[in-house]
Amino acid sequence: QRLILGYAPYGKAIINSVVYSLKYMREVVYAYLIDPQKVLDIPDIGIDSVEEATEILKDYWIFLEYNNVKRDGNNVEGALETPINVELKKQGITEFNTRKMTGDETFQDVREVLAQVENNPDVFDGVNLIAATSMISHGVDADRFNIMFFYGIPGNTAEYIQAYSRTGRRYSS
Repeated sequence: QRLILGYAPYGKAIINSVVYSLKYMREVVYAYLIDPQKVLDIPDIGIDSVEEATEILKDYWIFLEYNNVKRDGNNVEGALETPINVELKKQGITEFNTRKMTGDETFQDVREVLAQVENNPDVFDGVNLIAATSMISHGVDADRFNIMFFYGIPGNTAEYIQAYSRTGRRYSS
């Protein structure tokens, strides 16, 4: 029951498409956050209060971004600093606060990041983007991962299924 949207950039580098997709989704979620009534206006949303809308938005604030290789994650992180975070800051929107989950991070580092994601009482202040590689594909379970972006597609179907199943664990659509 996950919604999957795929596209290939035309006339642009993949890196630009990835980071601007992250930016545009951040703008959308932020627009709902500053005016939760917009969530209630969605037909058949099934919630009754602004408080419930804000609670749901907490589960869409932290993005997971998958990279086939660590280098791509480094490129994404650099492109987020300039120009994406600069543009978000000019708009008054919370910038990306990125952490990595790759084979280079220790088990302790990964546990610390997951704890920050899952246990932060104010999800809107803290880590809000995880740039990961295939290391997240097994055993990384966080209810707050509900939006995922792929920088390229994993090399095989099983890896793709494992990677995208890290999201939508609480809300599957």
